Amino acid sequence: MLSCIKQPQLFYQSPDTIEKHIKNLVDKFEKEGLTAEKYLPACLKQPSLFCQSPDKIENNVRALVDKFKEEGLTVEKYLPICLKQPPLFYQSPNTIEKHIKALIFIKKNRYLNLSKDEIIEKIMKSPLLLCLKNETNYAPLLRTKMFNCRNIPKSVSGSSQINQKISEYLKENPNSKFSFTIINDEMSQEFIDYANNLGIIALDRDDVFDIKIAPN
Repeated sequence: MLSCIKQPQLFYQSPDTIEKHIKNLVDKFEKEGLTAEKYLPACLKQPSLFCQSPDKIENNVRALVDKFKEEGLTVEKYLPICLKQPPLFYQSPNTIEKHIKALIFIKKNRYLNLSKDEIIEKIMKSPLLLCLKNETNYAPLLRTKMFNCRNIPKSVSGSSQINQKISEYLKENPNSKFSFTIINDEMSQEFIDYANNLGIIALDRDDVFDIKIAPN
């Protein structure tokens, strides 16, 4: 009943249709180990899955995996992540691709010696991050770079609302300027733009962050 309240169209959809959606989706990933017992809890967490087209969900999953097959991602590895974070089943593969690329950039800057496969494995251990905006995921890396991993002010510590904490810190320290280097990656410029925008919003300055991209 709670699922129907969250997703009202379940009240008037045919039970046969909903059953068909579930069974068809499970059939599509049977070879990769998906069962109704595994999929139903995800549907209860995210009731819109009861109404989603199995073809669309399959395409979302396989299209995303295909984008990162060179990094070692497989359907068998990705499906358990989707079951833990059900919105991944129906979110656009292009959106999730951008999130994963941002997370790869972050991991490369924090763990310089990891292989592509090892980076993907680390990312898949934190499925919630795959659904967050890049600006949210970039914040811990920016904080680490600002304070060189040491002596992070208490006001900027913690794992939540880091962007807001950085903005408040800058406002309290209006003459701040930070210089550091990041790796050369396709997401490097997006990270720089994010940091500069944060500085402009907080202090109306575009020189708060002097970020250089390391040569290959």
